[in-house]
Amino acid sequence: MKPFKNNFRTSNPKHLQIRYSVLLVLLLIIVSLFYGYQDILFFPPQSTHVWRQCDCTSMALMYAEHGMNFFKPEMHNLHADGQTTGYAVGEFPIIYYFVAILYTLFGHHDFLFRATDLLVFFTGLFFMFKLVYLVSRDYFHAIFFPLLLFTSPLLVYYANNFLPEVPSLGLTLTAWFFFFKMRQQYRPRYLYLTIFFFTMATLIKVSSGISMVLVFGLLFLESINSTIFNKGGKIFRQSMAAYLGLLAGFILVTAWYLFAIKYNQDHSTIYFRTGIVGFWQTNAEEAEAVSRIFWNNWKFFIFNDSVYFLLGIFLLVVFFIGKDKFHILINLLTIIGIAGFVALWYGLLFQHDYYFAPLLVLAAILFVSFCETGHIRFPKIFHHIILKIVFSVILIVNVIYASNKISDRYNEFQESENRVELYDIQGFLDSLHIEKDAKVICTPDPSPNHMLYLLNRQGWSDLYGMNTDSLKISDHIRHGAKYLFVYDSIPDANRALDSFIDEFIGEKGMLRVYKLKDLKR
Repeated sequence: MKPFKNNFRTSNPKHLQIRYSVLLVLLLIIVSLFYGYQDILFFPPQSTHVWRQCDCTSMALMYAEHGMNFFKPEMHNLHADGQTTGYAVGEFPIIYYFVAILYTLFGHHDFLFRATDLLVFFTGLFFMFKLVYLVSRDYFHAIFFPLLLFTSPLLVYYANNFLPEVPSLGLTLTAWFFFFKMRQQYRPRYLYLTIFFFTMATLIKVSSGISMVLVFGLLFLESINSTIFNKGGKIFRQSMAAYLGLLAGFILVTAWYLFAIKYNQDHSTIYFRTGIVGFWQTNAEEAEAVSRIFWNNWKFFIFNDSVYFLLGIFLLVVFFIGKDKFHILINLLTIIGIAGFVALWYGLLFQHDYYFAPLLVLAAILFVSFCETGHIRFPKIFHHIILKIVFSVILIVNVIYASNKISDRYNEFQESENRVELYDIQGFLDSLHIEKDAKVICTPDPSPNHMLYLLNRQGWSDLYGMNTDSLKISDHIRHGAKYLFVYDSIPDANRALDSFIDEFIGEKGMLRVYKLKDLKR
């Protein structure tokens, strides 16, 4: 054991960083195995927010199978253009497009999507490791704090998943590393990499723009010489290049969302929200419901109480012991940005816990601020073995906490809600000679794409009441619906469809398949 320890101590800096980087990767793998990632990685979309998961997977698969036109994103659900197409878009679909490329190369496998999101997030954690070491010169803390962030059940659940929020956070963490590199030793490439990763993070999820706006604020304050944040001189040594780069980033983000708004308007779809639903637009009952679900449920899914306690201590240290105006300002502006985001999108928070994932950049920034403050202001305590033992115990407790929360989330949904009998169903559909381009009706399914994605057929679900009356069903058939899929394990199946059934053609467990009558088209 002693030679191993000495080897870590006496190696040259580059070799030492490589070895601790490998150690971080090994620990991430070990913790991931404890979370059950080796199984979850191969799960189809399921559990909490399966609707949103299937929106993402649907878009990627439609790219792969319908021409790879980046600016023509669509889903399986034919809800647009008078319920004849699936065209719709929200966030910048670069991840969906990249996954579609993987599908064209290796075939359609859900694990490729999960692995892509996970890799982007882990890359962000790796750069957070480099960032913490940059400000603390302590490899224990450099490993501890990314791992502690990885004990947030919210991040653990959505990192190995299909939604864009956690990959966006990963890109934000990467951007902050290059920003701090630029702050420590200016290089033009650090500026350009900072802007690039902040822009990509904001394109993928607009809430990540909080950091981008923050950096613009720092640039503005420096450029008017109202204050100097860095003891070694200005952070932005080429302020004009920084202004132009950030302006280009803001233009790209704005251009994309203007495109998305017009795209959805052109195709007469309102599925993806591209506007705000502010606090002032909610009534008292709705506002109280959001507050109640946060304090009673989501607060415990974001972090364990021990992490909230640490964050409170770190905040006090940064604001009242460190008193470094740079760290005070970046934390304060992040808090203000988060408050602004919550106010602007308050009406959507009740059903969307994943909206909080990009906001956990505050925890990462506070971790970094605490590490630099501790390293400079009270190094003996900060680097002391007792503090590291306490942190290690807290980390172990939180890994166990997150594992339990993830297990609960995956086990709380019944098989019928996950529609497990639609997994690996393509062979069954082939046996029924259901064509790949056949349009179908799925019921009961209030989500837009859950059943349709698992079947990999375009058509109509019960979204927006599409299958509630004879006139709408007739329209579906006239627009090409040939088959009806009924998942009988879910009660209150829609019987308005009965008069349109031609013949029963097959079943798989609770799933029953019918051929529809051929109405005049």
